[in-house]
Amino acid sequence: MTLYIPDRHEALQTNSWSLNKAKQIITEIVESAIKSFQGDQLWPVHPDLKNEYNITQPITGLYYGAAGSIWALMQLHQRNPHLPAYDFARYMDTLINKQAASLAEFDPKANIQADAPGYLLGYAGINLLRWKLTHDANVLDILEDNIKINITNPIRELMWAAPGTMLCAWFLYLETGQQRWCDLYRQSADYLFSCWEFDTLHQCYIWVQHIYGTNAIYLGVVHGFAGNVFALLQGMQLLSDDQQQQLISRTEKTVITTAKIEADLANWLPRLDEPRPGRDQLLVQLCHGAPSIVLGVANLWPLANEEFKKVLISAGNLIWQAGPLKKPWGLCHGTAGNGYAFLKLYKLTGDKIWHERALQFAMHAIHQYETMRYHYACIRTDAWCGDLGLALYLQDCIDQRDKFPMMDYF
Repeated sequence: MTLYIPDRHEALQTNSWSLNKAKQIITEIVESAIKSFQGDQLWPVHPDLKNEYNITQPITGLYYGAAGSIWALMQLHQRNPHLPAYDFARYMDTLINKQAASLAEFDPKANIQADAPGYLLGYAGINLLRWKLTHDANVLDILEDNIKINITNPIRELMWAAPGTMLCAWFLYLETGQQRWCDLYRQSADYLFSCWEFDTLHQCYIWVQHIYGTNAIYLGVVHGFAGNVFALLQGMQLLSDDQQQQLISRTEKTVITTAKIEADLANWLPRLDEPRPGRDQLLVQLCHGAPSIVLGVANLWPLANEEFKKVLISAGNLIWQAGPLKKPWGLCHGTAGNGYAFLKLYKLTGDKIWHERALQFAMHAIHQYETMRYHYACIRTDAWCGDLGLALYLQDCIDQRDKFPMMDYF
């Protein structure tokens, strides 16, 4: 069995970790992002996005968009006060006003409504950022509506549906302590448990996603099982005792049962049912495959059985053996995103080999960044797949921190 596709990966650069180089790149990316900001026009669309997705206008949301770029710059400045800062609060109305058109152009195949309230691509993520920047109480009421109307969204995944907006509720509960956010988180969790089914064919517990005009059973963190589990694990203490036990046993069962194992390596298919036409199998990236599973279920580690832990270690070995991705070097399907699996495993196990591997992926991602910046004569500012995501990863390598942006914290 081939557990990954070698042609999607490239040989790891052998450059030794350099703290000074990492700090230099972080500063360079932040300065370039602020310099290239164009006010009400936000940021120029990167040529890579123009060529691959035919995008012509500024992207607004957390994923690929200006909201994510602004959030990343805010986080990097908070952790490095010497870096330049910028007042983006006055552009929040611009993001809201451009969101419908941006979403329609971004992914027309997904058939998502222009007023979608979702987290990574919808209004909730932008409104959460807006509240962080302004602390306008009126925005909290809007966010409450965003989360409420999204609870029973049949898409059932992180980008658009309840797993994403319940993270919004969780972050707001942590920040405000208000009961309404706790209640919304629990209502979202109740819905997810109500449609978490046992699949007799695959002998595991799954969610069905109603996405891209069809039904699907995705396993990864962005579109399926791992992302739903992640959202439930974040606020696990808010769940009932019965729900907590189900979360532990069902997650263990599905992760172990669906793993494709060879020796000390493990990977997972993107989905358990028929793949979308033209889609490769056994990917190794944050949205599908081993990195996705590690990120999504890592928080279960202290409560999980030994077989579960062994499978996650095997997933880490698979990511290392496959090597860096050829695709963009950022978070969602890039070298930096895969590197977060190493940071997670280092935090969980204390084994320094995982931190060393994270640092080596960081240096390779820097090489990819410098190559592509030279090629395009500009940086790619988005946080999930671009250079600001890389900057966040480099900062976490420096700080030995495993918290994944916009999921573990906001």
